[in-house]
Amino acid sequence: MSSECILVWTGEDEEDLLKFKGTQGHLDGWRLDAKRVRNCKYVICVAARLNYTHDDLEHRQGFFVGKDLTVRKAILGNESKYMIEFEEYMDISDLPNTHNLWGDSKNPVAYRDIEELEEDLKVNFDSL
Repeated sequence: MSSECILVWTGEDEEDLLKFKGTQGHLDGWRLDAKRVRNCKYVICVAARLNYTHDDLEHRQGFFVGKDLTVRKAILGNESKYMIEFEEYMDISDLPNTHNLWGDSKNPVAYRDIEELEEDLKVNFDSL
């Protein structure tokens, strides 16, 4: 049985992610299944350029992986929203195959099988 990772479609940039040591969406938190995320091994951040600017990234491009996750209530936002913190991280924006990682979904949170994602990206996250 393989495990899952969570993908988040975010306007946050790497500076925001490192400042908070986590992702909380557009600063008010993610609406997600906290129990499910606690079982995820990685959070993969994907650039959303609809309202925010990632000058060096394409819209829907994967650019950041966080590992050793903790799920907490969001710093800002209401009680139903969460922040995903990480202990370790890696910039993946230079890896091939991270372009259009998001696809056509409009939901800002998605769950993927790690093995399938690693196969699509041609990468082993544990080796990063």
